[in-house]
Amino acid sequence: MNILNKLILFLLLTISVLSCNSEPKDDSVTDGQDEQADIQKVPEAEVIKSPTIAEGVVVGLRGNELQLDGKASIMLPEEGNDSSVTVFILRPAETMGGKTSLSAHGQIRAGMLARTFAKTGINRIYCEGNAAMQTALMTSRENACDLGLVKNEGTDELSKTILKNFKGKKIIVVGSPRMMTDVLDQLAGPGQYAVSSDDYDQIYVVIARGLGDAEVHHLRY
Repeated sequence: MNILNKLILFLLLTISVLSCNSEPKDDSVTDGQDEQADIQKVPEAEVIKSPTIAEGVVVGLRGNELQLDGKASIMLPEEGNDSSVTVFILRPAETMGGKTSLSAHGQIRAGMLARTFAKTGINRIYCEGNAAMQTALMTSRENACDLGLVKNEGTDELSKTILKNFKGKKIIVVGSPRMMTDVLDQLAGPGQYAVSSDDYDQIYVVIARGLGDAEVHHLRY
């Protein structure tokens, strides 16, 4: 091969190498590390439990038959049946703004409660605070039963006391939505019921056999 041919071949090879180096890089191909570095962990959505829906409206209690408006009655354990205790759990009636005294609406609701449970054999009513005691006062008079004051921090002992001392009897507990939820958690098992803070006419009927062992009906009155 003469010198001219060698020179031409060298120039062709040089041009070919320069052309390959000047091609644009394909950014769509990665080693996976950069792509993973850009992936952000999506936080899990906060689970917000919705309040349970009421099964019906309580009309009255006759013996061991809890009568509902337009629906079949709920049969409660017979008086003296020492295998369980019936606990009615509800919140205080409406109060005047910034006070613990019942408003006009609250007094009407307290009267409704007393009429619903008039002379029904309620054995004891436990109350959390002044508004709860005012709510339950007429009902306690209708049943000639005592009112007991309890703090939310004492609900563990309250549930144990109810199960120990009131088997075969009917008890009412009037407390804040938080207290209602705590007692329901203790008697029926944790996390099953979410009590709304906006509704004043809710009532939970709990047939409790032991801690974490109960039949629960969510109603209104």
